[in-house]
Amino acid sequence: MSILLHQIDSFLQSEDIEGFIAQGAPNDEYYSEAKMITEAISALPSDQISEQDILSLIAIIWMKIFDLSQDDLLLRKSHFENVVRKILTSDVRV
Repeated sequence: MSILLHQIDSFLQSEDIEGFIAQGAPNDEYYSEAKMITEAISALPSDQISEQDILSLIAIIWMKIFDLSQDDLLLRKSHFENVVRKILTSDVRV
């Protein structure tokens, strides 16, 4: 499964996990994260991609970029899950 980069970027924008867009940041605020997530998902064998795999990738990327603790990640978990659901139910594939 490969999701288009702009689709994941759109999911991250709508979820606005860190609240940056709500504070006036530009809509491309999460583009770098979207690119990393897209690349990480694309690197997985398509027959082995699960909801948990994608959730873990997003959490690892978020933790690294935003220097988050485990507690910080737990506060964002529902946002991550929403993004994963959107990815898995999206019909935009390449």
